[in-house]
Amino acid sequence: MEPKNFLLLLFLFVVGYGVYGQKRPINNLPSTRASLDHVLDDVQPMDTIYHIEFATRVDSLYKYLDKDPKATWDIIFKDGIRKPDLQSGDILRVTSENNTIKYYFLKLEKYIPNTNAYLGSITWPDMPLDLKGEKAGVLGWKGDTIPSFDSLTMNYVLVLPLAYQRIPALTFATVNPNSKVMVTRAKSLEGSVADRTITFTVIAEDSITTRVYSVFLKKEQDTLDIQLKSTISSMFYKVSPGYS
Repeated sequence: MEPKNFLLLLFLFVVGYGVYGQKRPINNLPSTRASLDHVLDDVQPMDTIYHIEFATRVDSLYKYLDKDPKATWDIIFKDGIRKPDLQSGDILRVTSENNTIKYYFLKLEKYIPNTNAYLGSITWPDMPLDLKGEKAGVLGWKGDTIPSFDSLTMNYVLVLPLAYQRIPALTFATVNPNSKVMVTRAKSLEGSVADRTITFTVIAEDSITTRVYSVFLKKEQDTLDIQLKSTISSMFYKVSPGYS
């Protein structure tokens, strides 16, 4: 073969590969989210739609793809069980008007565990009647949710009625349902700060991210005791009149 003919064939090969050998987007599906890649199935060559988010719904996949109006499509589920969400290994089957069938292997991204370790609420379902009604509003209660609760605030002081002698059975709700919570209950209402503190350690789904909420239990002050202490103090300390 003459050199110029060889160079011409080489040029045509390079141009042809540049046009047909590249990965191409699936019609309306953004190329950053899914594209075609040639892979081998057990029986026949099959194109792959990849970079699909984990647990994408079937109807969401259809929304991002485009087909001929007269064509039909359906999903062949990997495990044979029909479900609303996709998994890697499912196959998209497209049937044209003349019954030509094209298969696409669906490859989904791996699942990424959630890092949310926040509580959505800390509540006292069996709170005493002394804290309900108008008094509850004054103290900042919203229903049975402890005063001033906010997911971003980690530390709280819970003022208890003077006559209340039990440790409150506080409950919680996580923002992410897959988070886990370890609860350390208070030991008493009269001991050290640690003894009077309830802690909620929230562990995110990724088992790495954690946040600790603490609720310090404090008895409300006795009005008579305050008055008595004030009287005793006035007996020992006299206030000198001011000078003008």
